[in-house]
Amino acid sequence: MKKTYILFMFAMLTMSVCTTRAQGLKLGVTGGLNINQMKFDRDIVKEENCKGWYAGLTLDFTIPIINLSMDISAVYDKQSVNVEGWDEDIEYVDVPVNVKYFLGIPSKLAVFAATGPQFSFNIGDDKIYEHEYKLKSSYLSWNVGGGVRLLGHLQAAYRYNIGIGETAERHTAEGIWKSVKNKNGTHHVAVTYFF
Repeated sequence: MKKTYILFMFAMLTMSVCTTRAQGLKLGVTGGLNINQMKFDRDIVKEENCKGWYAGLTLDFTIPIINLSMDISAVYDKQSVNVEGWDEDIEYVDVPVNVKYFLGIPSKLAVFAATGPQFSFNIGDDKIYEHEYKLKSSYLSWNVGGGVRLLGHLQAAYRYNIGIGETAERHTAEGIWKSVKNKNGTHHVAVTYFF
């Protein structure tokens, strides 16, 4: 099942690349960090504050007259979680779909606000913390954020990702699997270069 998700994402991006030039869309590469706490000092990049990293491709379509844009990305996301003092790495393919509104001229210099859903598919181990937690194969979250675009090619962005619904099940001492809901948010900082 996990390989099916990866193949689907690869096929989607391949088709997107082929149609990019024909429809005037922009394809870009993106990468960034997952941050536990946003601090505007050098502590932001300390190992204990970085929850993980992500990298992938972004397809962007901008309507210049009304300064509205939509982008869809497919990124590999490696996160570190701490469960009761036990550190675990988890891996996802994330597909964020964001609508952005620009103030300024996106081909020159503009700031933007963005929001939209994110679909995450687990491609790593589905059991963590000595098999006490079983991760769901996919889950939904919501992004809110903003950023700046320079010369139509370089974009720096921040987004806050809010977990929605169940992300795992916990195996209790009585042998029962109970749902675990993720209400925690994660800060993301990213840089994207559009070709």
